[in-house]
Amino acid sequence: MNKRASYYLSEFIGAFLMVLIGISAIVLNFGTRIMQEAISSFSVRLLLIGVFFAGGATLVVYSPVGRISGAHLNPAVTLSFFPQKKLKGRDFLMYSLMQIAGSIIAAFISLFLWSESARKVNVGMTLPGTGYGIFSVFFTEVLITFLLVSLIFFFLHRKALTKFTGLAAGSLVAILVFLTAPISGTSLNPARSIGPAVVMLDFSYLWLYIGAPLCGSVIAVLIHRALTFLHPPLCAKLNHQEFDDCLFNCEYG
Repeated sequence: MNKRASYYLSEFIGAFLMVLIGISAIVLNFGTRIMQEAISSFSVRLLLIGVFFAGGATLVVYSPVGRISGAHLNPAVTLSFFPQKKLKGRDFLMYSLMQIAGSIIAAFISLFLWSESARKVNVGMTLPGTGYGIFSVFFTEVLITFLLVSLIFFFLHRKALTKFTGLAAGSLVAILVFLTAPISGTSLNPARSIGPAVVMLDFSYLWLYIGAPLCGSVIAVLIHRALTFLHPPLCAKLNHQEFDDCLFNCEYG
């Protein structure tokens, strides 16, 4: 297997694992009576979903596959590195396709594993919260993706901070899920939303969960580049050991 293929395969595996863990957490907490009877508090169960979703992503970042691909796991994150000239157009395209493919297969396997319990929660689909308008949902997704990408850039500025990127991003995602899931479902990630939508054949709001995170990512890049005292990220990997091989326009060498 050539170097690029190993990167793409690792990104596929990482996205698959993150979405499988996340959907399973949603099913357990809201699709089964076990957790509902054990933990009556809606807020606590929502926090648990955030912890599991973010924890799954963090584990991938620090896993062997994350160390290979850099563990973007999200087209919005991959997009943010493109104008920073950290990766080529073909890498952006292939990473995004692998993330989407991993999410779709994870959603199908979640349905197979959890059956009717998965259907009760629409296999973890991201949907607008009851009583919230489309503008509010769109703005929420733009804002939270902007915060995530900005945090990633902040931690990837300096070698001393890069090793904490996964932990910081995971912690932020857990908090954002807890705060914004009742509003928007907390996608942050077009691939994460595409998988369940494909399985359920429900594309009603998919445009929102693709467009809003990508907009948030672009805004983060534009603001980052406008602040001239900020330097581009050292690398497009969220987990980069100093002597790792790297395909990206990397400044670790």
